Amino acid sequence: MGVDESIVAIVGVVVGGLLTGGLSYLQSRQQRNWQLADLASTQRAERDKEVRARADAKAEEVLVELEALRDLLAPPAVIRRYAWPDDKAERREAKRSSARLRRSAVYLQQPLRRHVETALRVLPDVDQLGQDGWIEDRHMTAARVQITRTQDMVGRYLRNDPVPQHLTTAVEEYAAGWQSLQDKIEYEIESQLAGQD
Repeated sequence: MGVDESIVAIVGVVVGGLLTGGLSYLQSRQQRNWQLADLASTQRAERDKEVRARADAKAEEVLVELEALRDLLAPPAVIRRYAWPDDKAERREAKRSSARLRRSAVYLQQPLRRHVETALRVLPDVDQLGQDGWIEDRHMTAARVQITRTQDMVGRYLRNDPVPQHLTTAVEEYAAGWQSLQDKIEYEIESQLAGQD
């Protein structure tokens, strides 16, 4: 073996070592990327599981508060002048129940949150909406329908059934009536403020 052959052999060993080392480095880097992706995926799945568990617990709380509101605002087989009770203690409890419902709704995922937030807007004004003709249904009917439809959507969510993006026809009417009422109130406030200038 001559000097040229020795150099070629050494260069071959060096190049082979470099190739082996480079390929080994690339393989370990790719493996590390896969491990990081798996870890991120696992963490994301765990976080999603925790978020869903929290949302499920809050959805259960929403059902409890909706049931309480149904008993206070639209009890079965009871007809009265207003949906909101005359009794101060019952009225106060209905307001507390609405406040708890509002706090729980924050944790819900869309589109369920939209359904619950619509109930939170409509129910406090249901007497005015029904009495003043902003909606077709009377106040107690509207309260009962709004609560029942919202309970149905929460039930769908808890059963892992699809929750529709759109509101039901009746609830859409209540939401539109509520918005019209708010627009009128805002217009009256602006008119009064403009008259004061």
